[in-house]
Amino acid sequence: MKRSPIGGLALAVSLFCLANRATGQEEDYGPDRGDWLVGMSGNYRYSHADANSGTTDEVETFSARLSGGWYQNRSNEYGFELLPNLTRLENSPDTSDVYLGAYYNYNHWASPRTTLYGGPQLGLQYIDGSESETAFAYGLHAGVRYWLNTTVSINLEPRLTIAELDDDLGGKTSNVDIFFGISFKL
Repeated sequence: MKRSPIGGLALAVSLFCLANRATGQEEDYGPDRGDWLVGMSGNYRYSHADANSGTTDEVETFSARLSGGWYQNRSNEYGFELLPNLTRLENSPDTSDVYLGAYYNYNHWASPRTTLYGGPQLGLQYIDGSESETAFAYGLHAGVRYWLNTTVSINLEPRLTIAELDDDLGGKTSNVDIFFGISFKL
């Protein structure tokens, strides 16, 4: 009796499915208790300052973000982030600022591959330009992560950050950021 290659393939696929079903293997997307999530993002920033410093009160810039979050469980994430930023204005000297802070995310798993998250952030923002200053900064953020596989996700995160600066540097400044990035579970 001659066996068909299709029959052999069907038998192999059936055995594979039974083996995975018998061991209870399912793909778990994203971090679990004790895991770390490392992310890299870029963003577009629109900034509007309450006080006019003589050059402009509206600025558009691009910046980068590096983050690391530790998962207490699948819902609670505690992390830190570093955001370097360079701003070039047409009528003013170049400025740079660096934000270093902590954040908290509450994660809601809308589906096995989709995570909705949000929470507060706070830290210090150092500004270096014609004048330099370190200021307290705080805000809120929310976002969505889509898991491409069990360890890699892409994300979109809008956020609002408020920095308390001297009036010479813009006063109380509100930054609206929209981060686009990628994250890796360690």
